[in-house]
Amino acid sequence: MIAACTATEVFINTLFRVLWVYLERDPEKLKGILTAGFKNQLTDLLPKFLDESLDLKDQSLPPGRWHAECYLLRNRVVHEGHKATAGEAYDSKVATGDFVRWIGKALSPDPRTDWIKTLSQFERQP
Repeated sequence: MIAACTATEVFINTLFRVLWVYLERDPEKLKGILTAGFKNQLTDLLPKFLDESLDLKDQSLPPGRWHAECYLLRNRVVHEGHKATAGEAYDSKVATGDFVRWIGKALSPDPRTDWIKTLSQFERQP
């Protein structure tokens, strides 16, 4: 479960690095993006590259489901000593995969980065 949250953070940081290269952005500005807190990256910086709103409160959508079932659960485990159940751990992994696929679909279209959309659409294995 903690690994699922870490995987999301690594994916988003890698996504920024890749977008910066392919969209030919100023490399000096990337440093500020990568040193920003994860919550800031998620709520303020990532949406600038998306065609859809990133709503962490709407649990009917992948971002909100990931936030509730992975990010907030991780915080409870790390900061409150909560012991995640097997079901919670499984749900966090599923929510992570769904969120990554959602990010891929939601990326703003650009011929230089459309391959990322395809790459992020992997299907989860049972």
